[in-house]
Amino acid sequence: MNNKQAIVAFFATVGFIGLMTEVRAEVVTGSEKSVSFEAATITGSGRRVNIHRVPITDVFTGKTNYYDLVLEYKPKGRKNQWETPGDFKFRIAEWRKFQFPNIPVTQIVPGRYQSQSRSSCTYLLEGPTLIQDRWLYTLKAENYGFSAQIISGPATGHPDLGERDIADFLPTTYVWGMVITEMGNYCGAITHQWDHGNIVGLRRNGNNLSVGLFSSGEDDFTTPLASENLTLIEDE
Repeated sequence: MNNKQAIVAFFATVGFIGLMTEVRAEVVTGSEKSVSFEAATITGSGRRVNIHRVPITDVFTGKTNYYDLVLEYKPKGRKNQWETPGDFKFRIAEWRKFQFPNIPVTQIVPGRYQSQSRSSCTYLLEGPTLIQDRWLYTLKAENYGFSAQIISGPATGHPDLGERDIADFLPTTYVWGMVITEMGNYCGAITHQWDHGNIVGLRRNGNNLSVGLFSSGEDDFTTPLASENLTLIEDE
């Protein structure tokens, strides 16, 4: 029995109401597949039910694949028989395997960093969190007000920077983000010049992280105007 047949058999056994109220992950009778609908995201649209990221696990190998599917509620039999819930049935209208985005999250390493220009300045790089097809990080100082939001992938199409004129010209050797705080004080090489909304770029070299400033006021640049070099002292 393949994965699609396992889902069809599962619905035939428990029905949609049972799925919503009582069913837990279980092996589908007559198969080696375990279906975990309680771990999926379920939304409705008209007479369709959208179910995202349904985990289907092979109980012998432990391998799990994820699927998106759309169930359509449709009548069966003749029109004058459409009076009770039993006169309708669900059918799988759409079906596709969910592919997790292949994003190199190892470009930057979450953890605690120390400034090379001033050892008392330390930073936390937190994340990642998946947003659409990119990874979100936060870089924040532990002992003063600096904080930046970093999102993986190229500057072109970047959620925060994609609308800026310079986005298509920023080098692909950085992970891009922007300053998200107003600083009242500062530490080390990150000073009052690093204003809210300024572009920052992060680049990793082993355990070192270079943080560059690519904006001054309302002007953006393709090369850093200032930079701070950090060393990883404790990874997550």
